Amino acid sequence: SKKGLLIDPETLETPLLEDLGVKHAIYNIPLSIILGETSNPACPTIYYDYRGKTYQFNGAAINGYDYLFSYLTSMDMISTAIILNDWNDNYPELIHPESRNHDSGAYYYAFNTAEEDGCRYLEAIASFLTERYAGGEHGLVSNWIIANEINQQTTWNYMDTDDVDYYAQEFEKSLRIFYNAAKSNYANAKVYFSLDHDWNNNKGKNEVHFNGMDLLKAINQSALEKGNYDWGLAIHPYPNPLTRVNYWAVDYEKTMDAPLLTLMNLNVVTDFLKQREYLDRSGNVRSITITELGFSSSSGEKLQAAAFAYGYYIIDANPYIEAFIMNRQTDALEEVKQGLSFGIYETDHSAKYILDVFKYI
Repeated sequence: SKKGLLIDPETLETPLLEDLGVKHAIYNIPLSIILGETSNPACPTIYYDYRGKTYQFNGAAINGYDYLFSYLTSMDMISTAIILNDWNDNYPELIHPESRNHDSGAYYYAFNTAEEDGCRYLEAIASFLTERYAGGEHGLVSNWIIANEINQQTTWNYMDTDDVDYYAQEFEKSLRIFYNAAKSNYANAKVYFSLDHDWNNNKGKNEVHFNGMDLLKAINQSALEKGNYDWGLAIHPYPNPLTRVNYWAVDYEKTMDAPLLTLMNLNVVTDFLKQREYLDRSGNVRSITITELGFSSSSGEKLQAAAFAYGYYIIDANPYIEAFIMNRQTDALEEVKQGLSFGIYETDHSAKYILDVFKYI
């Protein structure tokens, strides 16, 4: 099944999750949560030796992820983890030199692949996580997404640059580091980077955001120059605006130069990646997955359910899309305030009309 969900940890081991038939689950791992010492005697600091240096991981936080991923694995769900580089005063070496502006207003920051200390630390983190979640007692994480919506370089992967080639080269280093670690520990692992729906619409104003198409070209070129490998693409094909639910009512361009990437023109990205220079090392179209896409119930719960059903069948019929991970299981209050009531459940876990549609599809 391609059916996936951004899960609510409060529903683990309850029918609220277990009755939904979810086969793909996604969860965030912000680095600030897992790094450093802990004073919790029940979950002591984890010391990890990598290339002659010892690194510290927060035992309490890691214990939480151990429980999560082992549980999801026991439920036959394919787990996807998103690695996020949030600001941490204790670990400035993890932030790229062009990203060290805490007043930027960004949520997350580019990995430091420009300096040796930053690369070594990222290698150690990648080695630790992919080794720990390679299918043993702590569960299996099959898919790793490196950063979030990286074409939005001012907010989700901050770097103070409008040079798409330079940005891509620096990011591609972090992608390769995680890819090498993941493949070393689990041969079937897949490693992705994510783009949002802004495919080709910035009109040359890279300081606002990079076009997804331009960044995809630049990352592929950087990877080819250093030696091709089988990276994958995670996409977030929301309608525009995000509050729109009846996305089928809009006529979206279907050429590879389309401004926006949505459910109604998924051929844009699949056609792009069918080009010879973008194929993986076996000559196949790369792994493509939808790791975030939601439909608000603010315009009506039945409309939300219909939007999900139509979207699910569009994706299920597309042989190039491996999964559809919906945003989200439970409404998030900060999103609800923006008119984005994406959940299957309200904030109090009461069910919406979409519940049965999602459950039985």
